[in-house]
Amino acid sequence: MKNCWLQNKTVLITGGASGIGAGIARLLITKYACKVIAVIIDDTGLEQTVRELGENSGNFTCLYYDVSQYENWIKIKKYLEDNSVQVDILINNAGIFPAFGRFENVAKDKLENCLNIDFYSVVYSIQVMYPHISKSDTPAFVTISSSAALAPIAGTAPYTAAKSASKALTECFAFEHPEIYVGCVCPGFTKTNLFSRQKEDISKNKLISAFMSKRDRMVKKIVHGIKRKKYRMVYGADAKLMEFLFKFFPKSFPRFFRWIMKISKQQMFEDIFIK
Repeated sequence: MKNCWLQNKTVLITGGASGIGAGIARLLITKYACKVIAVIIDDTGLEQTVRELGENSGNFTCLYYDVSQYENWIKIKKYLEDNSVQVDILINNAGIFPAFGRFENVAKDKLENCLNIDFYSVVYSIQVMYPHISKSDTPAFVTISSSAALAPIAGTAPYTAAKSASKALTECFAFEHPEIYVGCVCPGFTKTNLFSRQKEDISKNKLISAFMSKRDRMVKKIVHGIKRKKYRMVYGADAKLMEFLFKFFPKSFPRFFRWIMKISKQQMFEDIFIK
């Protein structure tokens, strides 16, 4: 453990108060004695995260900023430098998943919000934070993308587009900077609050839950992949299956998936099929 490059690092993570972000923060703190700075927009899930950290909560701090705004990253960078905090690892985890529906019916404000948080927050953070993080002895950038970036899924156009773009951006950045560690994670469906904008509670839906990974299990895989400095990480049985089927059946697999959604008669999918 002492030889692990993650030991005692300072980590900046977006969306670190709940869900996968909070799980990653907790594991990095409790297992690798990291100091974690979570950039959050509100207190959702924060109380529980601090409670779970217990005596280790002193290594967890929060900054309140909307990460989809470029100027806020300037402020974050200034705060770190003014307080002599050297960040070693940036983990872009913040994300939102709009309700399933046809793309032409997505309201402009919801579309922009999705693109801003799921894509532009990654763009701005890497561009602004690179000069700062590159000063670390072990600079690292990790993007938590999604299995949606592996195959097109009907009803998820804004989210899939944003996550695909963040994945591509991270991969390009990795090849531009082979001297530092840059990783991209494509996790499958995971039991978190990411799906709170749906018409029904996905966690209580037996059809969807059957394909969802438990949060802590997914977090362990992600952190293990980061520990090994893996460039590309696809975790979750559903994500691996999606990647495989789309690779060999690029036309029929998305159609089949849409058919499954239609015959399932699930309330959350009904807007996909309303003309």
